[in-house]
Amino acid sequence: MRVGSLRECLDAWQQSLLYQQLDERLKMSSEIVLDELGSNFLRYSGAKAKEMLFTAEYANEELMLTFDDDGVAFDPTEAPDAPKGNIALLPVGGRGIHMVRRCVDAWNYRREENRNINILRKQLPLVEPEPEKDVLDEGMPVEPVVKPPPLPPEAFSPPDGQSGKN
Repeated sequence: MRVGSLRECLDAWQQSLLYQQLDERLKMSSEIVLDELGSNFLRYSGAKAKEMLFTAEYANEELMLTFDDDGVAFDPTEAPDAPKGNIALLPVGGRGIHMVRRCVDAWNYRREENRNINILRKQLPLVEPEPEKDVLDEGMPVEPVVKPPPLPPEAFSPPDGQSGKN
């Protein structure tokens, strides 16, 4: 799917079937990663940059997020570690990379054919959907409740020739 903005990309990701199956921690981590790397691309990739491709895959209880962009060469894995303490007290610049590092288990970067390739991995199982409850605690099947259709207004009028008064 091709989108034109970071907001559209986040919306498309949140509406995807894979996203819907993720554990809440994976959802939040993937949103932070997408928002931060997407924002960095928009801010720092250079005037000639035109696209960032985002893909997500899940296999063997691992979410893999890949970002492939045509921006200026930048290896975020080489950025210095943030100092210990409250991240909100850090100067602007580097906070996002620090937050992304905390959201993933592994982050690999390579420069290939004038493109930045960032591959981020996070291990967590998918959420098991809760089974639908179709039996009562006693083991008896639940009968569906059938609501009759509404009565037309004529059903509340007295029959012809009767006033409705006694």
